Amino acid sequence: MITPALMASLHHLLFFIIIASLVAELILLARPIDAALAKRLARIDMHYGISAMAVLAVGFMRVFMYEKGEAFYFGNAFFHLKIGIFAVVGIASIYPTVLLIRWYRAFRSGQTPDTSRAPLLRKLVIVELAGVGLMLVCAALMARGVGMFR
Repeated sequence: MITPALMASLHHLLFFIIIASLVAELILLARPIDAALAKRLARIDMHYGISAMAVLAVGFMRVFMYEKGEAFYFGNAFFHLKIGIFAVVGIASIYPTVLLIRWYRAFRSGQTPDTSRAPLLRKLVIVELAGVGLMLVCAALMARGVGMFR
């Protein structure tokens, strides 16, 4: 039987994977981009995307099935803020994902892509990491009942 504690643990583990993926991207984007690095970045970004979708799914399972009930979460300002930040981080991740896929495909087909936007991608990854950090703060406040609408 799946318990609330196991679901919470899975949710936290997925957030750690997200953070690790973003930190790896941040570090690797500081290097000159070649075919091997483009492939590695694309794979890391894929893991990031899968983990982000899984954290959302597990989070909503916790809301509706395993935790304090949907009234608690939907009645909390920090829950709404956390979901909003998640959306902003998701939108901020679209451009880096598209560009990393383009670089990988270009290298795979024997072309040399323009990788001059790597510094911009690093800035977007920093924004994503900051957003994840804010989500974690929101989660801690929300779990303690801070921000209830009542």
